[in-house]
Amino acid sequence: MTTILTIPGRVHGLNGKEGLINLHYRDRARLKETWTWLFLSQAKGNRHLGKVKVIITRYGIKIMEDFDNLACTMKIPMDAVKNAHIIKDDKMRIIGIPEFRQVRVASESLEKYVIEITDVVEP
Repeated sequence: MTTILTIPGRVHGLNGKEGLINLHYRDRARLKETWTWLFLSQAKGNRHLGKVKVIITRYGIKIMEDFDNLACTMKIPMDAVKNAHIIKDDKMRIIGIPEFRQVRVASESLEKYVIEITDVVEP
C-alpha cells in the first residue's frame, strides 16, 4: 500500500525568518496540528503498521543547497504523519532513511511538499 500526502505551499527549513529555529513552540504545535488534520483527510483511512519507505519531494522555486536544511523540513510533517496514526512511528527502525528529492518550479503557486509512504515487504 502507498499513501501520498501533500502540503500545499512552502515547508520552511531550519534557517531564516520563518525557519524552525525561529518558530515559537506554540506556532510549531499549531502547524503540526493543522498538518495532522490535513493528512487524516488525505490518507483515506490508510494505516501503515510496519516498516515503510518514505520519499519526500520538495517542489520549490529555489533549490535548497544544504542537505541539513532539506532534511530538517521533514521534522514537523513527519510528526504530523505519526500523530495522524498513518505510520506506527517516525523512528528510523520504522521509516529507515528517507529519500529526499527536490523539483524546481516556476512560481510560488506551484510550491508543495509531497510525502510518499510505501509499505516495506519483509522477506
